[in-house]
Amino acid sequence: MDRGIKLLLAKTAKLFGLKLPPIPTVSGLIVDKDKVLMIKLSYRDGYALPGGGVDVGESFEEALKREVVEELGLEGMGLRYLASSCAHKKEYSTVHVSFLVSTDKRDFVSSAEGVPEWMTFSEAIQKCVYEDEKIIISRYYQGKIDI
Repeated sequence: MDRGIKLLLAKTAKLFGLKLPPIPTVSGLIVDKDKVLMIKLSYRDGYALPGGGVDVGESFEEALKREVVEELGLEGMGLRYLASSCAHKKEYSTVHVSFLVSTDKRDFVSSAEGVPEWMTFSEAIQKCVYEDEKIIISRYYQGKIDI
């Protein structure tokens, strides 16, 4: 679901005293030794992991594969569940599922979403705009997620 539509729905619901159910989202952690792949976002200042919203009828895995193809041009990847969380944002909340993405590819294409960039885990944690993704990156880096 487009971010603008999410915000419009949330504001409309709030106007009528309603609360939207959490929006399902996914992200993928792509790691190469001591670096993580982030996307320099085109629609706001900062970085995020590849990922996005889950469409109706999609599994979390299908959604992440679609998002990674759209954002990075990467096909034929392996996925391994990492963690899930609930995040409460200003206008809406999300149910977020993260996966470790395995691939031999190290060069990725840019998209309308943004430009892919390898960075250290510390940089990724500092520059990531989404708190739920910062937690995933940090926990993975600290070895606190069993894989």
